[in-house]
Order: sequence, then C-alpha cells, then structure tokens
Amino acid sequence: MRQLALPRRRLITKKWQYDHVYRHGNRLRANGFNFIFTLNELDRHRLGISISGFKSAVKRNRLKRLIREYFRLNPAFPATIARQNVGEAGIDLVITANKKFSPAGLNDLQEIFSSFLSSKSNSTIALSRQKRGKTT
Repeated sequence: MRQLALPRRRLITKKWQYDHVYRHGNRLRANGFNFIFTLNELDRHRLGISISGFKSAVKRNRLKRLIREYFRLNPAFPATIARQNVGEAGIDLVITANKKFSPAGLNDLQEIFSSFLSSKSNSTIALSRQKRGKTT
C-alpha cells in the first residue's frame, strides 16, 4: 500500500539543520518564496518549510501541507534543483514563503514551481556565499 504522508526521514526537523541550510546554503528567489539549499551527506533530498507573514494559522498550515504534498508527489523536484546547481548529490532544501506567495491549490503550486524552475538557467544562483560576504 502506498504511503500517503511524507516520511519523516525526508524532512528537516531540527533547528540546527535549518541553521546549517540558512548559513551555508545557496538561494534561488522569486516573488514571495525562496529556495535555500545545500548539499547533505545522505542519499536522499530533505525538505524544510518556513512560512512568515500569515497571521492566520489555518492559512499558514494549509500552505505547508500543500508544499509537503507537492514534494511527496514530485520526487524529481528537488533533484531538478540539485542537478541545475550542485550536481546529483542529495540536498537539504528549505522553502521560505511570505504572504505574497499564496497558491489556491496544488495545481497552482505546481504551475508556480515548474515555471520558476524552467526560467532558471543551469548556472544562475541568485545569492551565493561570496555575495553574502562569507568566504570558505
């Protein structure tokens, strides 16, 4: 029987994991949302979600559910981001969104994400570590 929920092992759950992605990750930006990603040492991609600007917990949690569902139904989605920017390795991906980003449903979310990914070239990363003033 097919599992209907996103397994916990495919989620970023700890504060230190989010901090690592925010500190060392690369960012891709669009209207109302960002993809922040960094390599992980696992054989899988993991998802974290950070929503801000919604005063209503109902709207905030619905958006989180939509993003998790999209991630579950489209396993190639994080692989596309990884392939375009860092190769074939597993990544930790944090999607941040604010109130400008408000899809009506899963189909809207799919259109927004797919059009965003198709508009990015293979070599563009909106904000690299060097631009943020960090050297490694």
